[in-house]
Amino acid sequence: MFVDKSLKPLGVILLSGTLVIGCAASAAGAPSGPDLERSIVLLETSWDGYIFVPPKYDQDGAGFTKEVTADSTCTGWFVGKSGQMMTAGHCVDPAEGKRALLQHFLSSKGRSDLLETAIMNWKVEGTTQGAPVDRTVKAIQPSAVNDAVLTTATTVQIVDFRSFEQGDLALLKASGLSKDTPALSIADVTPQVGGQLTSIGFPGSVLNFADPSRIPHASFKSGTVSSQQVSPQGVSVLEVSTDMSGGMSGGPTVNSDGQVVGINSFGVLNPSTGAEMAGTNFITETKDLRTFLDSHDVPLAQSASKSSFPVLPVIAGVVVAAFVIAGATAALLFRRRRTAVAAPAPAGEAAAAGGVSAAGLRDDPVGGPETTHAQPMSHPAPVTVGSAEPIPAQDHEPSRTDDPDTETHYCSNCGFEHHPGEKFCPRCGHAAG
Repeated sequence: MFVDKSLKPLGVILLSGTLVIGCAASAAGAPSGPDLERSIVLLETSWDGYIFVPPKYDQDGAGFTKEVTADSTCTGWFVGKSGQMMTAGHCVDPAEGKRALLQHFLSSKGRSDLLETAIMNWKVEGTTQGAPVDRTVKAIQPSAVNDAVLTTATTVQIVDFRSFEQGDLALLKASGLSKDTPALSIADVTPQVGGQLTSIGFPGSVLNFADPSRIPHASFKSGTVSSQQVSPQGVSVLEVSTDMSGGMSGGPTVNSDGQVVGINSFGVLNPSTGAEMAGTNFITETKDLRTFLDSHDVPLAQSASKSSFPVLPVIAGVVVAAFVIAGATAALLFRRRRTAVAAPAPAGEAAAAGGVSAAGLRDDPVGGPETTHAQPMSHPAPVTVGSAEPIPAQDHEPSRTDDPDTETHYCSNCGFEHHPGEKFCPRCGHAAG
């Protein structure tokens, strides 16, 4: 046996060789349940081979048995857009196939007590002499799931796997699909102890209970990270409190953002009763999962939290804003240029008309309610977009004389009337001349 007696992989072994499927309701509070379920698949592995029964136990003296077939179920999930999916390594490991065939055979003979002895000592071969047991893996999704890709049982390729002892990971691929598969994203870092998690899969107990005419919905089990441990083989695993059971092996455990942090791997058996200990289960480590996928050049899906920022709308908004600012700036420069080159208007005509000059500034009588003067400066005062008047910097009343004999002077820059003794124009600050 490749694991200690107190540890049991979570794959369900259906001894009759018939897959019994049912309907399981998703647990409340699961993060983005409907979206996540689009990526979950039910896996059925069919094992075929021949068992050599030692003479000590072979009453018929036949040696090898007739062909024996056994089925097991696990959970998988899409990790790429081109049909790539992940599951637990033990779900497709021929060593587990050997166990499944022996368990089925011995159960049919009423000798389940010989299972551990048979696993250690009996020879089990595939349909080719000396070869490992044959395996066929098929994947399917519930037709009730929105946008399900695999609505019929589809044979998938086993690209690579790591045994339970070496990390319990397997990469599968469904080829020839008509559309992209909805891949789950992988978390960047391992979750901290106490972090909220949800484990997803198809429990065998539910498969055996529910309506056999329906493909089940996946179950969602909530919990937290209990600890980080290292196996006797040096493999890091995460202990979780999510209530997993046989059949959920290979399914994803996700964080509160819906990112996969590990693959459902195994649970602990009570050594005295042989029953599974609730709330003490283990998943693969996040970094190992990412490393395994990187080694097979699987393009990882981008998480929703990283891709939800509306990049295109923001870029469009920036471009529009740039055009608006550029237009406003051009209008300001054009207005200032016209102000600088406008010819001075006769004071009498301007006062009589009370209108707008060619410079675009109101030429009301000096000191009138519409007149505002800028502080003298070396550059033209800024003007408000859409306004025909300068922005007031500081109120200033020019010196005036009521002497009719005094010669009238006008600013050579803006045409404003000013006193002969003033060295700078009170309106624009230009040197008088």
